[in-house]
Amino acid sequence: MLLKNRQINRQIVTAFVVILMSQIPIAKALDLKILDKNGTPVANAVVSFPEIKVAEQTALAIMDQIDKQFAPYVLVVQKNQMVDFPNSDAVRHHVYSFSSPNQFEIQLFSGSEAKPLSFKNEGVVVLGCNIHDNMIGYIYINGGELTAMTDTLGELSIPLPDDIKSAAEVELSVWHPELSPMQTKRVTVRLPGNTKNHSITLPFGLEIAKPELNTGFKKKFGN
Repeated sequence: MLLKNRQINRQIVTAFVVILMSQIPIAKALDLKILDKNGTPVANAVVSFPEIKVAEQTALAIMDQIDKQFAPYVLVVQKNQMVDFPNSDAVRHHVYSFSSPNQFEIQLFSGSEAKPLSFKNEGVVVLGCNIHDNMIGYIYINGGELTAMTDTLGELSIPLPDDIKSAAEVELSVWHPELSPMQTKRVTVRLPGNTKNHSITLPFGLEIAKPELNTGFKKKFGN
């Protein structure tokens, strides 16, 4: 599968979850578990709260290359946050993205450093390596909303801001690169006031496919 086609057809799933919270203490953490329709935990699912804004993130984010893989597989950053691309491998990498309007390319030699990049546009940046076609990664760029990502168990715990009141509604947007088919789904969850652990089952199954990347950069730059 071409990386460019993968970008166009990437599996973006938005689950709008209206949580009716009654008598939940202020600033209480919300614990979520994300599952696919088969009950499989969904790791690397990005959960964002579009209506809840957070402070600007100034810390340098890291997208490393380790054992010929992007590390982490999914990186969450804010718009305009700086991202460093170190090369921890003993081989050369040529990192690039066709994702419009955030296209870029960096040639990374072992032990060398490249200037960090910032992304001015929200969205998902699909990463590839011109030298190692099996490498693929993702940078999720948010617009300053509260955002978190599930762990290997499909779980996350995120503190809610003080202005979340009793019986408030919270809208969640859930994205994952391997959820299929591509669709938008509205789910309403009514939670008792004394509950803080919530499971969200998304109505699609994970498709684990081997990435087959074939780039146009090879013709231009070679190996």
